[in-house]
Amino acid sequence: MADKNKEPVSLATMAGIGEEFVDSYTGKKYKIIPFTLIQWAEFRNDMISIGPQIINLDGGEREAKLDKWIRACVRDSDGKELSLEDLKQDGINLVTLRKLLEKLADLSG
Repeated sequence: MADKNKEPVSLATMAGIGEEFVDSYTGKKYKIIPFTLIQWAEFRNDMISIGPQIINLDGGEREAKLDKWIRACVRDSDGKELSLEDLKQDGINLVTLRKLLEKLADLSG
C-alpha cells in the first residue's frame, strides 16, 4: 500500500534533470542533479558525510572527494558546474552544505 503522507516525486527528479535548492542564508539558488546508479556506488565508496560537514572539510582527500561530487551534481541557476570553492565564495555555511548534500541523497533515492 502506498504511503499517502509522502510527496510525489517531481518530473525533474524522475527525468534526472535535477531540482532547485535555495540557500536560506544567502538566497542563492542551485540545481541539484541526482546520482546515476554508477555514481551512487562511487559516492558510497568515497564515504562522504551527509551529516556533519566538518568531517568532509579536512583540507585533504575527503575535501577533494566532496569537491568532485559538488562538480558532478551541483549547478548554479544558469546551469554552470560549480565547485566547493564556488560554494565557499557564495558564502554558504556548514548547515547549508549539509542540507545540500541531504537533498542530493534524497533526490537520488
